[in-house]
Amino acid sequence: MSAGVVIGVKSKNEVIKAFDTIKANLTKLDARTKMQGVMVQSMVTGGIETIVGVTQDPSFGPLIMFGAGGIYAPN
Repeated sequence: MSAGVVIGVKSKNEVIKAFDTIKANLTKLDARTKMQGVMVQSMVTGGIETIVGVTQDPSFGPLIMFGAGGIYAPN
C-alpha cells in the first residue's frame, strides 16, 4: 500500500478507516495540507496492470513510457 491508496475496501466502516489511514500517512509525510479529498471507486479484478506515461524531454523530444504496473511501477 502506498501512503495514499487503500485497496480491498468492502464496507462503509472500512472506507472510513481507509480515509483516516490516508490522512495519518500524509501527516507523517508532512503532506496533509496537500490532501484535497479522496476518490472511492470500484476495483477491477483480473487483467494485467500496466503503467503508461508521456513527457517532453529537452534532449530527446517526446517520450512514451509503457510497462508493467502495480507493484512493478516506479515510485
